[in-house]
Amino acid sequence: MSQKYILSCNQCAYSSVFKIGRSSDQDAWQIKIKDQILSNHFGEETKLFLENHPDVKINAFWAVYTCPSCGRIRQRVRMRMQSGEKTFAYRNYCDDCGARMAQVSDILHVHCPSCKQPLKVESI
Repeated sequence: MSQKYILSCNQCAYSSVFKIGRSSDQDAWQIKIKDQILSNHFGEETKLFLENHPDVKINAFWAVYTCPSCGRIRQRVRMRMQSGEKTFAYRNYCDDCGARMAQVSDILHVHCPSCKQPLKVESI
């Protein structure tokens, strides 16, 4: 089950809501993810892996990512696909600058993308 958080800055006006975790309806989520992959939402490489490995098992959930280059914070799908011995991990890239984003391991230690101050975290 996913959890929602509000990340807000006491120094500036930054505030955003993020969802972390798995969908409450995993079967529907898996179908939606496969449809998005086949419609090229996750890029050509991801689509080809699914087409070449129809028996693939997909492990996907919502995660928070930060851009090490420009500091942006985004909610993204973290996805790994496995088919027998073959594994494919989807990589998230920043919409703003194109750098590869890094998954946040501890939401309590995220800094404001605008003023770089630690963000306040509230569970909702």
